[in-house]
Amino acid sequence: MTKDNIKREALSLFVKKGYEGTSVSDIAKKANIRASSIYFHYESKEQLFLSLFQDIVNEKLDYLEELRNKTADKGIKNLLQNYLDNHLKQIETNRDRLVFYKRNAMFPPENLKETTRKILISYEEEYVKLLTPAFHDGIRQGILKNEKINKLLNAFQCVADGLYVLSHYYEINIYKKIVDEVWDLFWKSIKSDN
Repeated sequence: MTKDNIKREALSLFVKKGYEGTSVSDIAKKANIRASSIYFHYESKEQLFLSLFQDIVNEKLDYLEELRNKTADKGIKNLLQNYLDNHLKQIETNRDRLVFYKRNAMFPPENLKETTRKILISYEEEYVKLLTPAFHDGIRQGILKNEKINKLLNAFQCVADGLYVLSHYYEINIYKKIVDEVWDLFWKSIKSDN
C-alpha cells in the first residue's frame, strides 16, 4: 500500500537525516513514487511526520493496554518486568521506530515542538490511566510499599526512560545486564517490606 510505503520510507529518512534534512522529494524518491503521491495522502511533510509520531504513541499505548490485560492476574511485578522486556525486543526488532520516537520526543523539530508536546502530554495521561490500577492493586495486596501512586509511576517511568537512553550506547548483551541490575535494585526499592 502506498501510504504504508510512504510512512516506512519517511521514517527511515527521518532517522538517518533528521526532520530538517529530509525533503518530500527525498521521501518520494526512496518510496519510488512521485511527490504528488505523498501530497495525495498528506498535506505536508509536517503532517506526515506528526502522523508517524502519533502512530508510534498509539502503538505504545495499545501494547501497554494489551500487556496490562495479559498480566492482570500475574501482579504488578510481572507487568513492569514485561514492559521493560518488551523494550528489549523493540530494540532488537524495531530500533528505527524507537529512535524516531525518542529523538523527537526529546528534541522535536522547532516548528512542531508545541504539537509534539501536546501528543506527549496526552500519551502521559493515558499511560497513567493504564498503569494506575495495577499500582493500586499492588499496594492493596501488600506487594508494593504504601506510597503515592504518582510517586511510584514517576519512579518507574524514570527507570524505563533512563534505560531507554542507555540502549543507544551499549551492545545488546551489556544493555540486558544493565536492565537486570537496575530492575533488581528498583524492585527492591518499591516492594513492600512485609
